[in-house]
Amino acid sequence: MKKKRMLIKIMAFVVACSLCFSSVMTVAAETVDGAELTMEESAEGEMTIMPRGAYLAGGDCSITNLGNGRIYADGSTSANYTVNYVGVTVYVERLVNGSWTSYYSWGTSATTTSYVSTSKTLKVETGYYYRVRATHTAGMYSPYDSGSSSTDGIWI
Repeated sequence: MKKKRMLIKIMAFVVACSLCFSSVMTVAAETVDGAELTMEESAEGEMTIMPRGAYLAGGDCSITNLGNGRIYADGSTSANYTVNYVGVTVYVERLVNGSWTSYYSWGTSATTTSYVSTSKTLKVETGYYYRVRATHTAGMYSPYDSGSSSTDGIWI
């Protein structure tokens, strides 16, 4: 009888320990080309590479799942002050067979300004991960300062 009671206590201890350890362990999210694949409704990206010159202040992009196979994607670029040229190009990419492939892209630019932005709502095929990448450019004369940003992938 004592052996049975001791065995029950040991089993309870083992179960309690395994529950504690399993709640502490986290599962690493899958990443593809630097983009974490998430089930979040939206994702944002900021320019992390230091600008090459003195004009480009920063840039960002984002993607949001609007439901029913629609996404909202945007990008913006900021210069340190008013310059001759500021531009942003936004790339929507879809994960196909483990690689990000181009789905849709567009851009905008302006002169004699310090900021540009652009956005679109797009209808996309569901059942895929999508992400947004953007290239950011600013300067007085070519070649301009440039950088890039990208979001994580979200399931649509």
